Amino acid sequence: MPLGLALTAFTVLEEDWMGELRFATPIWILGALVTVLVTTEAFRRMRVRGRVVAIVALVVALVGTGATFVNAANDFRANPTLSACHVADRYGRAFNGYADTLGLQQASLFMPDLGGSSMTSRLEIVDMAGLTNIEMAHLISDREYDEIRDYVFEETRPTFIHTRLPWHSLRDDERLQRDYHQIYALPGDDAWPDGDWVRKDAVPNREALQRVRDYADEVTVPLMNYLHDPLRACGDTMHVGSTPPRSD
Repeated sequence: MPLGLALTAFTVLEEDWMGELRFATPIWILGALVTVLVTTEAFRRMRVRGRVVAIVALVVALVGTGATFVNAANDFRANPTLSACHVADRYGRAFNGYADTLGLQQASLFMPDLGGSSMTSRLEIVDMAGLTNIEMAHLISDREYDEIRDYVFEETRPTFIHTRLPWHSLRDDERLQRDYHQIYALPGDDAWPDGDWVRKDAVPNREALQRVRDYADEVTVPLMNYLHDPLRACGDTMHVGSTPPRSD
């Protein structure tokens, strides 16, 4: 039943643009388990000749499948969609640093990249992409972009926001400028719109705003260079609440 539910879920989900069939993860795990259990039971019931035929068939299938997996893994490693380490540092640890610089014990963050950031961020993350937030999932599915903006600015009111196309064009809403200070903007961002924002009521004064902007210049700007270095390591372990190392 769990395998059947996983297959059903994968069938009804929209196609995943990131590759490697990440939404099929439960299928790989449960499929491997079921295959082992079924094969073991089948071998127990077979005669010697049947077992020999089954072993030959399994070896042929495993060699072909293994070769395909190795090629796919090498291709993806050479050109991954987005580095988990980049996400962990850029969106998890960097925003931890923003919160620490402003002295915020509790804060929330609205952004689309939850993989590596979920392993490092101490903030409450609101999923801009809708994979882990059912309200956003329904709004995105129904293309209710005005309602998405209302949900962000009137209901969720996150402490921090990360803006980047194609995610809902929040920067077109006047409430972003009204309620938020921009901490960081990628130079020449017409090609890759990217910005970090903090609610004005979370910043006690202009000096605190300047401190967090200085922190972004020191820490976030170098992290953006790693976007094009997908194999860069980000430490042997990832800890919630950790921050990026400061440059010397």
